[in-house]
Amino acid sequence: DYKVTGVQTCALPISACAFVSGARDRIGAAAPSRQEPMSRVLLTRTVPCSGPVHPGAVALALVQTIAPHATARPPQLVATAAEIAAAAAAVRRAGVDPARPFTVLVLGRADDPRSLQECAIRAEQARGGPLLLLAGPAESDVPVPQSVPVWRQARGELRLLVGLGVLLRSVGGDVVTADQGPAHVLAAAGARVTVLFGPQDPTRTAPPAAQVVLHPSPPPCMPCRSRTCRHERGPICMSFARAEGVCPPTPGWLAAPGP
Repeated sequence: DYKVTGVQTCALPISACAFVSGARDRIGAAAPSRQEPMSRVLLTRTVPCSGPVHPGAVALALVQTIAPHATARPPQLVATAAEIAAAAAAVRRAGVDPARPFTVLVLGRADDPRSLQECAIRAEQARGGPLLLLAGPAESDVPVPQSVPVWRQARGELRLLVGLGVLLRSVGGDVVTADQGPAHVLAAAGARVTVLFGPQDPTRTAPPAAQVVLHPSPPPCMPCRSRTCRHERGPICMSFARAEGVCPPTPGWLAAPGP
């Protein structure tokens, strides 16, 4: 039997699992696509990945070594009717009508340069449609404008986030966010997601099903891939609204969504 090991951010744990499973052929990406060089000792062979460095593209290249005609499709998360209803109830409690299109803004911490900046939030408010601010457990103490509805998620509500993504898809809503965990979950659940990228590198971490937006005049330090901004003027790479951003082309390695 074969086991394909996609060696990227969590390379060492995945390689270790493949090793202890007894898989005879443990395949991983060759450097520089493999970010943890020590994991190489647990593999039987490596595959050069000369294309995109996104984990999805690297994983596809590995799978194609044993299934040449394999293709990659965007991830898909499915919510139950109860989870969708619970998400709708939470949106309603926050003061937004879940039966009509609305926009979700995912908040981050002010000390995290990857977070949406105030200018992006103000631009979405100026559009005039219903807004819902989404704050996760790590943002429980982040202040929000009193005039804007907010849903502060508690720990253990991941499935409600999937329900929210399906709800947004069904009512024609959308999401504006930085490169944060909710972006990946909501996009995989089918929501229309726009991700503003600054410090993060979209070729490495963009949700496959999301729309990527970049600064129209990026500083030379972008992307730094750091959680600490060292620019003298702060995280200016995130100081833009989605309407001002530049959209790179859709990744060529990704096939169209299935039915």
